[in-house]
Amino acid sequence: MSNCAAGLVHAEPYAFVFVQDPDNCFKCKNPGDFINCSSCEKPYHLFCADLERMPDRIWECFECQTISRERLIRNLKEKQRQKARERELKKEKDRLERECAKKQREEEQKIRREQKEQRKNIMKLQKL
Repeated sequence: MSNCAAGLVHAEPYAFVFVQDPDNCFKCKNPGDFINCSSCEKPYHLFCADLERMPDRIWECFECQTISRERLIRNLKEKQRQKARERELKKEKDRLERECAKKQREEEQKIRREQKEQRKNIMKLQKL
């Protein structure tokens, strides 16, 4: 978090957030004791943040929770798309392997037929 200009705070990765008065609650605009959002560092009274006590772990304000949730949903959807693509690629790979094996069997059968025909021709020539 870096102070850029008066009142502007750079909150990675959420771009710039304007904090009018860091000594007042972001929600009710009154002074007091605050908990700061772990992501954007906006100050909130516990009551304004819908908290009964200080959390034991990091805490994010509603806006940052929404951003985090949206990011999580995007990531999950992307993973689902990747898994679906992997399944499609595996099906295509299996299909191509089956097709290749079939063509190989057909080619082997063709060679065996040609060899059989050549043996017959050799036997005919030997009888002459």
